[in-house]
Amino acid sequence: MTDMDLYVNGLAATPVRVKLLEAIRDTRGRISYDPISRAAYDNSSGRKITAQLKEFIDHDWIRPRRPDEPLTGGEWSEQRTYYRVTESGEAAIERGKR
Repeated sequence: MTDMDLYVNGLAATPVRVKLLEAIRDTRGRISYDPISRAAYDNSSGRKITAQLKEFIDHDWIRPRRPDEPLTGGEWSEQRTYYRVTESGEAAIERGKR
């Protein structure tokens, strides 16, 4: 496998990115955007991850939860934005685990 094999939509599926994608996919409610602070957070650590989520959105790895989708798992507020992993994001997880 070459380094180029790790790229999905122009972004490398590094171990750190794959872990964050898995957190978005598997632990609903852990990652969210707070409109009051205008920032995204990993709610389990309190770490600000706005730039990482923007990068994922820009490369079509994640998308915001649509209003017609129900809140699930640990998602608790209609005022916050939660995210869903796209097909490209799933491909990034798969490639990053090779």
